[in-house]
Amino acid sequence: MGLPLLLCALSMGTQALLGLLVVARAPRQRVNQVFGLLLFLFFLWSAAEFLLIWRPFAPWLARLLFTPIILLPYVFAWFTAIFPQRWSEAPILKGGLTGLLLFAPTVLLLVLLWTDRLVATCEPIANGLLLSFGRFEFLAKGVVVGYLLLALHALSSVWHQVDSEFQMRRLRYTFAALALPGTAGPVFIALGRWYLAGYTAYTFGLFPTLGLAMSCLLAYAILRYQLMEIDLIFSIGLVYTLLSALLAGFLELMENTLQNILNVSETWSTILSTLVIAAVFSPLKDLIVGVVDRFFGKRSFDAAAVLRHLLQAMRQGSSPEEVLAALVREIAPVIDASMVVIRLRTGVTAKAGTAPEELPPLPEQWLPFDEIDAILEAAPTTPEFDATGFRAWRQAGFRLAFPLRRGETVEGGLFLGPKQGRLPYSTQEKTLVTSAVAEVIPILDNLALLSRLVARDRATQEIDWARRLYDRIQADPARSRVGGFEVLLFSSLARELKGDLIDVHDVPGDRFIAVHDAFHHGLLAALTLHLLYSALRCAPAGERLARAHAVLAPFTDPPLRSAVTYLGLGEDRLTVINAGNPPPLLFDARGDSRPVTGLGRPLGLAGGPDLSQAEVVIPAGSFLLCATNGLAKAFGDDTGDGLRRFLREHGDGGMPGAHQALQTALASLPDRAEFPDDITYVFLRPAAP
Repeated sequence: MGLPLLLCALSMGTQALLGLLVVARAPRQRVNQVFGLLLFLFFLWSAAEFLLIWRPFAPWLARLLFTPIILLPYVFAWFTAIFPQRWSEAPILKGGLTGLLLFAPTVLLLVLLWTDRLVATCEPIANGLLLSFGRFEFLAKGVVVGYLLLALHALSSVWHQVDSEFQMRRLRYTFAALALPGTAGPVFIALGRWYLAGYTAYTFGLFPTLGLAMSCLLAYAILRYQLMEIDLIFSIGLVYTLLSALLAGFLELMENTLQNILNVSETWSTILSTLVIAAVFSPLKDLIVGVVDRFFGKRSFDAAAVLRHLLQAMRQGSSPEEVLAALVREIAPVIDASMVVIRLRTGVTAKAGTAPEELPPLPEQWLPFDEIDAILEAAPTTPEFDATGFRAWRQAGFRLAFPLRRGETVEGGLFLGPKQGRLPYSTQEKTLVTSAVAEVIPILDNLALLSRLVARDRATQEIDWARRLYDRIQADPARSRVGGFEVLLFSSLARELKGDLIDVHDVPGDRFIAVHDAFHHGLLAALTLHLLYSALRCAPAGERLARAHAVLAPFTDPPLRSAVTYLGLGEDRLTVINAGNPPPLLFDARGDSRPVTGLGRPLGLAGGPDLSQAEVVIPAGSFLLCATNGLAKAFGDDTGDGLRRFLREHGDGGMPGAHQALQTALASLPDRAEFPDDITYVFLRPAAP
């Protein structure tokens, strides 16, 4: 009886270990709960048989033996309806009266069993039991066959709905394991009828052997396909089994050598052997771990050191492309991945290994799984989840997917192909990838922040340089007279220096005032204004704006353009030429105004210059206002209607009164320091004799 007892004990141990691991993996998952219940029934079956062998025969032990046999068909039919893919139409999953009716036959058989109406006779024999069933034998057979047909119907339906290799593997290996002991009991009751003098024989050790076969198949499925991610348990067990065997043999060999050959006393031989074993324990263990890991295709590494190296490599990148390239380049050899791809929603992509040239688009939604097959399996039971993107990545040969998140938003993903070794990715490798992926978005955000800071610093330097250039050519705002004309100059530059400039050339016989509004800001605006400043002084009086246009027009990348109002100051009249600025306004003593030129076109645009020109004589009591469009914007519109209404209401004080009214109005503008444009204007009238 020793062998049947050993088989029962081994079967109980493996089933208890697998059941605890499965339930501990996801205790709230219904699949894990039902699978644990199946393993508990197998455990109870082996335990009852163990007690029948070990203890004297008692009728209640026989009833305990048949209890899991009766329960297994119902639980097995239930399990086939939810694994590997939930079949929502399964009758056994329906609640209410239907569910109770399907469970009622099992309750009936249990009642018949424990009231001694199902098994009429049960007698112990050598290595087994002799049984005879009563009048309810065929009822029990019909119930069991019905549950088996229900399970087969669920299996057939699930088989036609399998859409991934992951589900196919689970279907094959798990049901191959469960089918042996899971159907052995029902078949024993339904079809087993080997009569010895009118009795049915139950042989001890047969069904625990089938339970061990189930455990071996499950263990292989777990180890080979990591269905429950406990390959670490098997490798550690193998390591310490080999280590214990080697150390025990080494201890025996040393003690025999010291005592029999060197004549060392037993006490000293034990002490010396213990010291030697203590010295060789760690090196020997490391050697065995290396051999086992090599056999299983695993690599040992210091995750913290590897992660530090990955982060250092990524932080050396100066662009998103370099950051992603550093990650895939460094992580692929560590985890032994056949291909690695990381992609952002912006389109930035990095590859390593044998990744295909054409890659699927990023999935729009993500589930909390890293294995793509697990995501595809959970997709049908997740409302409004579209698995099309993950199915495309799976067809491209990828196995794992890790999202790149910024808060709740997925900004990209990292995808891994299968490993080049024999084992799937270990928990340590997945944790390493998860940790590295979690740092990608913060590193990219820091990189973007540094880029903005550098750009801001560059912009600040450009503004500083532009201000220095402005100071060299900007007219003195305190100037009050140019030739025979009295002037009031005002220029308020925005923070980014939008390009306004008042240029005063006060040379006897060649006096002019130019009001510029360059199209750019900062350094480009300063460059444009310097070119205009030089062009106006190097050309004859009648060709100045045409020559300035010829200087700016060739610059197209970046384009250099500017609106200009040119006031040529004669003895008693003005030559007004406008190119894109608001037309200058001539105000009379009553405050009414009229434009003295048209709009024209800014200088530097394609085609020849389009200039609006007029000769103007300013009557006594009148004055001329020339401004850029920033002044009109300050009064609410680009057309200048608001500015003209304001000056009509406040311009009765002549040119000084209009200037003072404008200064008061501009000072009261909300957020004046943040006004988005320069404000520049020139008042001009004939000076008193």
